[in-house]
Amino acid sequence: EPRRRHGRRLRAMSALAQEGRSLPSKTYLNKGTIQLPVQIDERARAQIEEVHLYVKEGPQGAWSFEEKAPGSQTLFTFRAHQEGEYWFSIVIVDRSGKPIPPDVNKEPPGIIVVVDSTPPRVDAQMLANVPEGQLVRCDIRDPNLNPSRTCFYYQTRDLVWRSRDNVSG
Repeated sequence: EPRRRHGRRLRAMSALAQEGRSLPSKTYLNKGTIQLPVQIDERARAQIEEVHLYVKEGPQGAWSFEEKAPGSQTLFTFRAHQEGEYWFSIVIVDRSGKPIPPDVNKEPPGIIVVVDSTPPRVDAQMLANVPEGQLVRCDIRDPNLNPSRTCFYYQTRDLVWRSRDNVSG
């Protein structure tokens, strides 16, 4: 029964993906070693022969088989060879050799991790004085910008600090 429920859940996830289900939120790390938990209902582990880890570099990359482990595996350790966005998916192989999901290419990733250990490059230049105050150009360059952690603050003539919202890459 746990195997049947698991298969139904995976088919439901596949249907959601085909209907345009949103991708998981990105997790940003400043180190290249990533610990990936293998979360499986303990009652279902007895039906599992192997667990396979698949990885692709960003949305345009191709899925590649990274590693296999016994069904008892609870963690994979992945070492990124460079900075960038990595997508991860786990495929379960049951005792009869059937992979779940059957085609990793048709499923959304289980987790997305962005490895970024290089600080952004910032270039600020004073341009001109205008009646409203000083014009400043600020250029922030980061190929792996984390919009939720990037802020730009400026002080106005009234000496109040304000933030510039919607900083994006």
